[in-house]
Amino acid sequence: MVLTQEQFDNLVQKLESNAYQKPKHFKQRVVFLVFIGYGYILVILSFLLWIIVTVGLIKPTSQEYGSLFLGCTFIIAIVLSVNILRSLWVRIPKPKGKKLRRSDVPQLFKLVDELSDILETPKFHNILLVNEFNAAVMQRPRLGIFGWFENYIILGLPLMQALTLEELRAVIAHEFGHLSGKHSRFAGWIYRIRYIWLQLLQQLYKQQQQPQSGVAIIDFLILIANGLGFIVFGYFFDWFVSIFTAYSFVLSRMNEYAADSYAADLVGEQYLAQALINMAVKNRYINRSFWQEIYQQADWTPQPPDAIYLLSQALHHKIPADSQQRWLKAALAEKTDTSDTHPCLSERLNALGYHVQSYENIAITTSAAEELFGKDFLENLLTQKNQEWQKANIIFWENRHTFLQDIQPKLWELEQKAEVHKLTFEEKWNLCNWTAEIRGGDAAIPLLQNLLTEQSYHAPANFLLGKILLSKQDSQGITYIENAVSCDIEMTISGYILISDFLDYEQGDTDRVKHYRNQIEQFYYRKLFSHTGLYR
Repeated sequence: MVLTQEQFDNLVQKLESNAYQKPKHFKQRVVFLVFIGYGYILVILSFLLWIIVTVGLIKPTSQEYGSLFLGCTFIIAIVLSVNILRSLWVRIPKPKGKKLRRSDVPQLFKLVDELSDILETPKFHNILLVNEFNAAVMQRPRLGIFGWFENYIILGLPLMQALTLEELRAVIAHEFGHLSGKHSRFAGWIYRIRYIWLQLLQQLYKQQQQPQSGVAIIDFLILIANGLGFIVFGYFFDWFVSIFTAYSFVLSRMNEYAADSYAADLVGEQYLAQALINMAVKNRYINRSFWQEIYQQADWTPQPPDAIYLLSQALHHKIPADSQQRWLKAALAEKTDTSDTHPCLSERLNALGYHVQSYENIAITTSAAEELFGKDFLENLLTQKNQEWQKANIIFWENRHTFLQDIQPKLWELEQKAEVHKLTFEEKWNLCNWTAEIRGGDAAIPLLQNLLTEQSYHAPANFLLGKILLSKQDSQGITYIENAVSCDIEMTISGYILISDFLDYEQGDTDRVKHYRNQIEQFYYRKLFSHTGLYR
């Protein structure tokens, strides 16, 4: 039986209490669960192999039905065995990113080698650069559960531009701490096992698809074998993966604190704490301010700007004090929950013994990217990334610019008409919508409020007004978005994403974020299964 979100949350809370009281005993229970999972598979596989060998050694009889039964049993056992072996051979794809060469960025490889030696981690010969505001390590088993690991460190270019060298060093040390011999390679093993079990469960569900070999009797036997496999494994893994995920989740949470501790001991509490604060605030700046301002430029220019260069500059500069304070307050207000194995910012800082000042200056003089890449390599990298971004956005930019050029004279005509004639409701809505597009949200607010006094249940007007208010950090926008969703259920996903992002980035209201994201998930599943009649 799959655990509900509430059951999973309660189990995690209970296990965390046990884990911190008796950590050694908790790890033993996790290992015991691993052996239960493997043992179940091996028992079933051994039984099937016994059937195959036994049936294969039985001499054919003259009884037609007996021979047919044995033949069908033999085929079903083979199909089930192949399915099990195929499921065990889990292929974890290689992470994507630009692979950096030691000859191009020797300082970065020197830093990685140094931290690897100190923390006693496996060697990292693969350093990938990505566009995300993140850093991670990954051990990819080339042979599935049989190991032969390929080690990756994944670094986001925006992150390297947002942190100083010492701050980035602390972040990398934290990531390496997950695989440190001092920390425990046991943790890395559990991470991989959890991923493999989830893949196994997905493989089992995939095997329920209708076979198409072209031979009716073979397809029928494969269908029976897959059905038996689902009965034998499906229900067990539904239970097992839920329980194992809860246990490994708690272990992962404990390991996050341990990795922070190793990074603080190596680099210093001040640098790690400042990196965590820097990441929390600048991640909000990128998502709530920078990219919104960049895409607004499509309103007056037909060509995409040099966004990647602009981002590089922006991450150096001091964020306006009011915005920085608001985002820092929101980050500190977040609570730890089961949506992420990482503890919330305030708990991580408390564990480090770091006290946040009322105003944290997160501006930097020289970024880690500048120090580790060098001027020439970084310039070439930014040029390449900027060209890729412009190429990916040129069509949107041209379409957006053309659209605005098209509606601008229409807006002027409506404004002129409104001075001497009474507009129809549709014309009033167009006036609101086009005003927001051309003149901005502030100009559209009174028009939308007047429109909604005439027709309060107009979903698009409620949605647009709610969106504008949320962009101005006005929580009243939530009410208008909810009104829009109540009038048009199809606005659930787009509307509740706006609300959850506002609550997350601007207020750090974890509980309400979870509520709206659960609503999005429920709507998605209703849409997915509505045609079957199973979801009512």
